Amino acid sequence: MKNRRSPRQDDPAQLELFGDLQREDVLIAYYRKLRAHGADLSLDQASGRIDVHRVGSIPEWMVKPLTMFHARIAEDLLRVEHGVIPADKPEALEGGAVLHRLPGPRPKPELDPPTKPPRPATRRDPRGAA
Repeated sequence: MKNRRSPRQDDPAQLELFGDLQREDVLIAYYRKLRAHGADLSLDQASGRIDVHRVGSIPEWMVKPLTMFHARIAEDLLRVEHGVIPADKPEALEGGAVLHRLPGPRPKPELDPPTKPPRPATRRDPRGAA
């Protein structure tokens, strides 16, 4: 039997037929696919390296987007893993005023990159007992 692919619409005019329907962000689809396959991402702040973690082998499709979208993934991981929210640059307005924008609303958690859950703190017995 022939291997049949699902039909794909590459014509942007087709989207106009459905009103406000927009194309899904490729990065969000990548994050969803990683979650479905049990993989997660981590960022090494010192080197700026992004790693994919998963039980078993890591296919090429999981690694390839890391180079294509490195800046966006790193920004997302800084926000999710380390709580770093990049500040918007001030804008100079007419008359010499400067506009400082406040941070916007936090994105939905389902749009965040998949990360390992934080490890719970372990309590050690001060007496040294096991």
